Amino acid sequence: MWGKNEIYVCVHLTQTRYAQKACAEIRGNMEFSEQLKIYAETHFENRKKYFAPIISEIEAGLSLCSEEETLLIKFFYGTMPLRDAGEYPFEIFLSYVRHALWLRKTIDWCKKLPEDLFVHDVLYYRINSEDISDCRSFFYEQLKDRIVGLDEYQAAVEINYWCVEHATYEMADDRTAGPMTMYRSCLLYTSPSPRD
Repeated sequence: MWGKNEIYVCVHLTQTRYAQKACAEIRGNMEFSEQLKIYAETHFENRKKYFAPIISEIEAGLSLCSEEETLLIKFFYGTMPLRDAGEYPFEIFLSYVRHALWLRKTIDWCKKLPEDLFVHDVLYYRINSEDISDCRSFFYEQLKDRIVGLDEYQAAVEINYWCVEHATYEMADDRTAGPMTMYRSCLLYTSPSPRD
C-alpha cells in the first residue's frame, strides 16, 4: 500500500508545465503565507551580492512578473545552488513558477496541498543533480488525457504505469539523467504495461 509521501513524490516526479497556454490566467492573486514572503525576500536579498554578473537580467525579469511569480522566483534564487543561477536563464525558472501556479489554480489536489508541500514538491525545479530543462509542458501533454477525472491516488498509479511503459532507470554512475534525456533515451525501447 502506498503512503502519502510516495504519492506526492510520484506526482511530483511526473509534473509537467502547461504554463505557456495558461500564462494569462494565472495573474489572479493567490495567497501565500507571510512566513514564505519574508523567507523568500530575506534569502533573495542576502544572496544578491553573488548575482552581480546577472542581477540586471534577474531584475529585468522580475519587473515583468506578477506578485506571486516574483515571490516564487525570489524563493528560487534565494535557495538554489548558486551555480544554477549562473548556468540557466531566468526564463527557465519562470516557466517552472508559472506551471506550478497554474497547477495550484486549476488542479483540485494541488489547491488542497499545504504550502510547504506545494513549494518543495510541486514548484521546485530539481530533485537531484539532473540538468534543468523546459520539460513540464511536454510531460503534461503526454499524461493529461490519461489522468483526467482520477483522484490523486489513481492518477499517481496511472502515471507510474505510463512511466514503466516508457522508461526504466538504473543508475550506472553518480550522474542523474534529466527527464527529457531519460525519455529520449528510452524511445527505442518500450516496455510492456505492468497491466499486461
